[in-house]
Amino acid sequence: MLKSKIPEIKISKENFNEDLLGKIYLDNKNKSIFVAELLKNGEKHVYDLDSMPYDICSKNDQIIISHSNCLKIYDKDLNFIKKVDRINGEEFYLSAILANFDVKQFYICDILNHKILMTDLDFNFIKSVGSQGSENCQFDNPTDICFFNSKFYICDFFNQRIQVYSKDFDFVTSFKVEYYPWKIKSTNFTICVVVDDPDGIISIIQMIFI
Repeated sequence: MLKSKIPEIKISKENFNEDLLGKIYLDNKNKSIFVAELLKNGEKHVYDLDSMPYDICSKNDQIIISHSNCLKIYDKDLNFIKKVDRINGEEFYLSAILANFDVKQFYICDILNHKILMTDLDFNFIKSVGSQGSENCQFDNPTDICFFNSKFYICDFFNQRIQVYSKDFDFVTSFKVEYYPWKIKSTNFTICVVVDDPDGIISIIQMIFI
């Protein structure tokens, strides 16, 4: 249930090209990532990639970066290990990946096939949810996913809504947002939804849930 909405904070699109995971930032525009060590000297390391990074997560000592039509796996020093470009024999175009180590699963937003893919930690297919459309359990470009308060929250981009699922991935509810939601993150008791409005401005809308 939506309890309250904090006023929007707007920043320019050209300045919003980074996504934070711990100490690692993505830079889509320049096809690179950089690691900012949180030390007194503020040391930074930049790693150039061969394609734009869309999302990032970690598994043990490995770093997993999504690159539109594949996942690339690196060691902790950003040395390339392997690429995953098919799941269950199917091509995908992904925009986000979420790890749940309690159940040893990855959740992948597949915007090519308009569904959420679930795999084990070695990217073996478990099941998928969704198809293209605007009904419950359907998506039109699912662009991001987060887990908060025992529920999954998914950006349903062209349907201009957030869909909510239980921890077992049963549909719970959905609610409309202004413009097109493309990123969603949870922090403490707040869900942050990032939307792209018609003026090309990226807005961070913070919503508090109970």
